[in-house]
Amino acid sequence: MSSEDKLAILKEVRHKSYIMERSKQELKSYLTNVTAEDNCLTDYKAELVQLEQEKVARLEELRQLENDMACIEVLVDQTNQAKGGAYSGACESYGHFCSVKKQVDILRSECLGLEMSQALDMDLQEMVDRLGVTEEQGENGTNRPSLSRKCPQCDKDIHKNSPVCTFCKEKIRGNKS
Repeated sequence: MSSEDKLAILKEVRHKSYIMERSKQELKSYLTNVTAEDNCLTDYKAELVQLEQEKVARLEELRQLENDMACIEVLVDQTNQAKGGAYSGACESYGHFCSVKKQVDILRSECLGLEMSQALDMDLQEMVDRLGVTEEQGENGTNRPSLSRKCPQCDKDIHKNSPVCTFCKEKIRGNKS
């Protein structure tokens, strides 16, 4: 081999060695990047798993909150119904009390000449006023059967079973209201 051929081969080897070194540096850079990206990917996947677990836990917590809210809503509805029933009962009882008291007062004052009967105790009357309890009508829209009726002669309220009007002494015939 001639020296020129050797020189050409030497140049070729030098050039190829340079390219090989560049390729080696490039490979090292890429491998370093792959390792770094793999570490990041591992970290990101771990973070994703942790976030997914947190999401599942929060969804379960949200489901539990929704269940709790549904239970409380049922309790609120039941309590409202119970309150409505109690209020209706209070109105009915108050109406009955007022009606009977009116009849008792009529009998006491007009038939027996006595004073009126006692009203509700102060604490009961305050509760009636505070809660807005009124004399309620019955379910069919009518008041309870009255314990009084009007005298056909003087048009005053008398007991429904009274045979004679306590005001005008008119004799009452039949059981007409």
